Amino acid sequence: MRFFFDLVQDGVLSADDTGLDFGTAEAAKAEAARTVLEVAADLFHNPFRSLAIQLRDPSGRMIHIAELRFYARDMP
Repeated sequence: MRFFFDLVQDGVLSADDTGLDFGTAEAAKAEAARTVLEVAADLFHNPFRSLAIQLRDPSGRMIHIAELRFYARDMP
């Protein structure tokens, strides 16, 4: 089954039009959690307040959000 991982950085959506195949929604959700951490590490030097991966199923329905938020006290 194909799932789509949309990136949302500070409220700006970058839609995933290609997607990835996973056997179950749970496997896709686990990948979304890993992906949001990897993207955060890649963007570490590019300041952002929030970062999320929105997971969509093949019908386009959002089924999960893996999100990181940074608060003013956490920022340098």
